[in-house]
Amino acid sequence: MMKKKAMFLVKRRPLPMVAAIVDYNPETGRKGRVLVSEPIAEHFGNEDLIAAARRLVPQVPDRLVILPIGVDL
Repeated sequence: MMKKKAMFLVKRRPLPMVAAIVDYNPETGRKGRVLVSEPIAEHFGNEDLIAAARRLVPQVPDRLVILPIGVDL
């Protein structure tokens, strides 16, 4: 059975901004509910995204998480 997909992203909202993993449907491009998240600095760098992804991805072992370009585990 294939794992469901999820997407790692930064939700830009009034403070605090959060790094999050959300449900994702690749056929429609629709993003769904937040599965896990953590606050991230307003001015973040690639190192911050990598660190957040390394903490969040293991929390959703039942999902295949799509990461942005440049963010590797």
